[in-house]
Amino acid sequence: MHRELLGAAYPFGNTEERLKHKVLGTRQRGIATSGPYNHKDGSGFVRAALGDYHDAILNRKARVHLLVHETLGGFSPYAARHLRLLGRIAEASGTDATDYSRSYTAHSFVPFYAQRICSACVMHGAAAILRGIRMAGHSRIRSVAARA
Repeated sequence: MHRELLGAAYPFGNTEERLKHKVLGTRQRGIATSGPYNHKDGSGFVRAALGDYHDAILNRKARVHLLVHETLGGFSPYAARHLRLLGRIAEASGTDATDYSRSYTAHSFVPFYAQRICSACVMHGAAAILRGIRMAGHSRIRSVAARA
């Protein structure tokens, strides 16, 4: 896997590729002597690696979908496509029993659940930031008390 952070070049460039390699794994690409993988032209070497869910993927025990969302509510392109697919399936099967009156602005499957997912990402991201600040404050207090 190429270790360069690419968030400035394309959306989810700092997170999605790393998560794909960690969760889904990757097949080998290129040869080791061709140097590291180059995202611009697709040349270079990527080492084969088994992902965290390699057993489910290899033995077809379960379908694995990597749905990446960022803490400010952004969806990866695959996650957005998958949500739209779920909306089409719910509409076609007639099994969507969602109460859309809970939202003033979203009156169908995709915007309703997109709002819910984005809200959860933002709120849990903020909670994690607050937890980190609180832990940093506690460790600073302990270090000051230990010096005294």
